[in-house]
Amino acid sequence: MIRFVPILLLVLANIFVWTVPTHQGFTLSFLDVGQGDSIFIESSTGVQMLVDGGPDSSVLRELSKRMPFWDRSIDVVVETHPDKDHIAGLTDVLERYEVKTF
Repeated sequence: MIRFVPILLLVLANIFVWTVPTHQGFTLSFLDVGQGDSIFIESSTGVQMLVDGGPDSSVLRELSKRMPFWDRSIDVVVETHPDKDHIAGLTDVLERYEVKTF
């Protein structure tokens, strides 16, 4: 039983680091888009950034969990490289949201 305590502490620390907003309202969310990458960042001033869009439209589902339903704009979208597992979902994002800077 005692050998599981360090593992439990590491799991709890990991959950805390990836789900709890940091100081002053800054949030960093690694979106579950399946076999691909997508990161949503919101600053304490409300500036929103999406890094990559994942392999399909699942990025929209994940964004709806982190953004209010009335918010239809994203300030910055960044594509890190042109592999499908990073950019395919961005077409859906560009159709649904007003993106100020790409």
